[in-house]
Amino acid sequence: MAPLFRPPSRQLPWLSLLLLFGNYAFMGRLLAHGGYSIEVKVFLMFGCFAIALIYLHPLADLSRFVRRWFSSDTLAFSTFVMIAATVSILLNWFQLFMPVVMILTTEGLARIDLQANEYDEWPTFFILVLVTGLGLLCGSLLGQMH
Repeated sequence: MAPLFRPPSRQLPWLSLLLLFGNYAFMGRLLAHGGYSIEVKVFLMFGCFAIALIYLHPLADLSRFVRRWFSSDTLAFSTFVMIAATVSILLNWFQLFMPVVMILTTEGLARIDLQANEYDEWPTFFILVLVTGLGLLCGSLLGQMH
């Protein structure tokens, strides 16, 4: 007979965390070996940690933010201009754009897997930041060796 109450499974989603680590290692190697300016490197490194902050809260709060932001025509127009400028910059740096998209998707996958394994927000955040830091460090060390 199966028990009525089963304790939550707190296993780490190793596969999605390994994919996330690999993507951050690739990004770290790209930053170390690519010859980018220090401003680009700092911006991308802060962006990588900001992604973990963005994925801290579920995306349910996003709809409230979007409704409030697009309530004004001026703000909506300004937002579309900023998005178009960002996309043109990212397409100009296509070599950096694809790893960023891969990081966003794998970080989302890791966040969903951690949430499915019943991890709370802050442990999830710290796990994602740890994987981010280790991946960037490992990738930058590999990039400097080459």
